[in-house]
Amino acid sequence: MREEESPFRPGRVVDPDFFVGRAHEMEVLRTQFRIALKGAPTLVFIEGERGIGKTSLGLYGRHLLEAQEDAASAYVMLSHAESTNDAVRLIAERLVDGNVQAPWHKKVLGVLGGAFQEASIAGVRLKIRPRGDELGVFKEQFVYEIKKICDELEGERSGVLVIMDELNGLSESREFATWVKAVLDEPVAQRMALPLCIAMIGLPEARGSLIESHPSLARSMKTITIKPWTLTDTTRFYVDAFESAGAKVDPDALATLVSLTGGVPAYAHEIGNAVWCVADDLHITTRVAEGGLFQAAELIGRKIFKPRVLDAIRSKKYRAILRKLSKRNLNIRFTRRELIGDLDASEKNVLDNFLRKLRKLGAIERDEEGGVGTYKFCSYMHRFYFWLEASRAHSP
Repeated sequence: MREEESPFRPGRVVDPDFFVGRAHEMEVLRTQFRIALKGAPTLVFIEGERGIGKTSLGLYGRHLLEAQEDAASAYVMLSHAESTNDAVRLIAERLVDGNVQAPWHKKVLGVLGGAFQEASIAGVRLKIRPRGDELGVFKEQFVYEIKKICDELEGERSGVLVIMDELNGLSESREFATWVKAVLDEPVAQRMALPLCIAMIGLPEARGSLIESHPSLARSMKTITIKPWTLTDTTRFYVDAFESAGAKVDPDALATLVSLTGGVPAYAHEIGNAVWCVADDLHITTRVAEGGLFQAAELIGRKIFKPRVLDAIRSKKYRAILRKLSKRNLNIRFTRRELIGDLDASEKNVLDNFLRKLRKLGAIERDEEGGVGTYKFCSYMHRFYFWLEASRAHSP
């Protein structure tokens, strides 16, 4: 079937209509926003492996908090931000040009207008950039400017939600960490009610770097760890997505898709899209599902692993070990002792080299909790790719 008609969105943010699960995580975010509405700013860090749905949760949370909690929000991508000034500039821009359609947009522009100059107007979307001479003032007076916005929007919006995504680079900046801590502490020190919730999104190591840059942030931060979907959530995702396009999935085909998705949303979209493209009609059989899985294995491998990682596991012996490792169990952890019992003499001779190579490439790591000779895949993505490769290798 044609890809443009596919209900799946690989590599793109999930539409709210296809958002599944995460009820607990969403409630934690909502609670932190409600706490902020009492007057003290709150800080949330949404962490998880790549492709696990961090950004989707953040955007879905924004959608719900705007609709159900009357939040005024700004979603900010910090992937190219190199300094605190860059981050503050982007926050200011998104508060204004990210809410052009909102009826209260002009009130926000009225507060922040002094820091901006109009660049152009395209339709109804105002393109703006902050004036350099005002940016430093905005950074230093950030909490007071946000307070002005809250006062202007009283009766229309309950508070402000700022979502900072792709935080990874800035997390190592002590200047940035110090600025965030000041934003949290200044209103309390000045006995000023400020209904502001900051939600950061990044990898677990980014949260660690941020706390290392300013250890006291650990006391102020509420962490939301995004884990893989449950089997129920994964099943619901596939059923809802296929049904939205008029397709029906056979029970055995659905079970195959669910079992090999590993609860990773990014994989679910890649697999679902591949299955859709392989199918000739709206009836998804086990054979069609398997065909899509094999194509998805290559797509996921190319997107997740760098070429040098793929090359490193392409040798015959390495591939044989990989297949046996993947076939043995579906756990993220494994032991050398268990694995070596499944190998022939030639494979045993290269096993340690295989393990060292994958450790060096960041695919696996030692599991200290499991004891000597215990390893684990560094992410569900690595584990999942190995599953798919093994499935393809054993397909008739």
